[in-house]
Amino acid sequence: MSCCTDCILTGRWTPLQLHFYYVYGWEEALPLEYPADNWEYDQISVATHTRLRNLVIVTLHGRTRVFIAGMENRTMLRWLHSLRHLLFHTVAGRFLTLLSLPVLVLVVTLRQPDYQPPIFDAQVHYNQDSWQRVSVKAVLNTARELNVPWMLVGSTPNEGTWRLYTEDPQRVLPMFIPYRTGEDRDTWFNDQDILHYLEAEIRQHRYRGIGEFYLFDGQVDTPVVHRMIELARENHLILHARSDPRTIEELFTLEPSLQILWAHAGMFTQPDTIDNLLFRHPTLWVEISHRGDVAPEGILAPQWRALILRYPDRFLLGSGTYNDEYWYQFRYILGNYRNWLQELPLEIAERVAYRNGMSLFGLPEKTP
Repeated sequence: MSCCTDCILTGRWTPLQLHFYYVYGWEEALPLEYPADNWEYDQISVATHTRLRNLVIVTLHGRTRVFIAGMENRTMLRWLHSLRHLLFHTVAGRFLTLLSLPVLVLVVTLRQPDYQPPIFDAQVHYNQDSWQRVSVKAVLNTARELNVPWMLVGSTPNEGTWRLYTEDPQRVLPMFIPYRTGEDRDTWFNDQDILHYLEAEIRQHRYRGIGEFYLFDGQVDTPVVHRMIELARENHLILHARSDPRTIEELFTLEPSLQILWAHAGMFTQPDTIDNLLFRHPTLWVEISHRGDVAPEGILAPQWRALILRYPDRFLLGSGTYNDEYWYQFRYILGNYRNWLQELPLEIAERVAYRNGMSLFGLPEKTP
């Protein structure tokens, strides 16, 4: 496993600040404190292919070290040292190692590599809070390394999106978020200043859609939202809505021809409700970032499997990188998707992984 020092994050760190919230084969994130020493904290890359829960592999400036999470698990350290001693420093261990070599060679020869489809990431944020610790170069290098040829990016402020787009316009699909700052998130729909901002931005830049925006029941019938819908229709823009089911219905009532990408599949909305909305609205798509119920413990849940098989053209994946923590988990999130995609028929897995995103945004078919 090679680790690129420009992947994951950059920026200067103090030992007390340097905490990883990363996942090693389990659902929950582990707080991992990097031990203080004389290393410089300019560039960090984390390798995560190990399945040992507490084993952390950190590469810094090309130097790799292995740690136990928090450095408190001395039992595992003793176990690893004992195993090393058995295999390399005893007659029985050497004999066992020798006997196992033919089996290992056969397994490696016959093993088929796991299919790693490209991913259309439909939920990327490069918000201002991340600019100091997660560089543009880190984001794009990591996307390239992990075979993410398309990133649907909306940021607060929108400058973050254009920072990425300027460096890689083939990979980044820019979305307009109708907030000037994070404080606008809960009031934008009723703010006349946002209306002028919305019109100016759509006029000046080549956005592919509007969102992700927060909009909930009782907030739709305002001049700002009505104008946003008009602009979406006039400019053929996708709406990326973080909304409840009733709000999705209200948006389609105002304009049935809208194309809506439903962020997080409603976050807490149950599969039967999602099923009903997909059936009623053929121009509704869902992306399933931050939905831990889709594949708990890495195994696709039966209800979600049935829903995806029923609507194979309507699901997209997303990393949901709205803060540093999710950028640190970026590698794991994509790996988790690829793991459970293998449970689906290949054609459907490819649709969910990237073809649905390409189709929704009118991207030309090509070999990724």
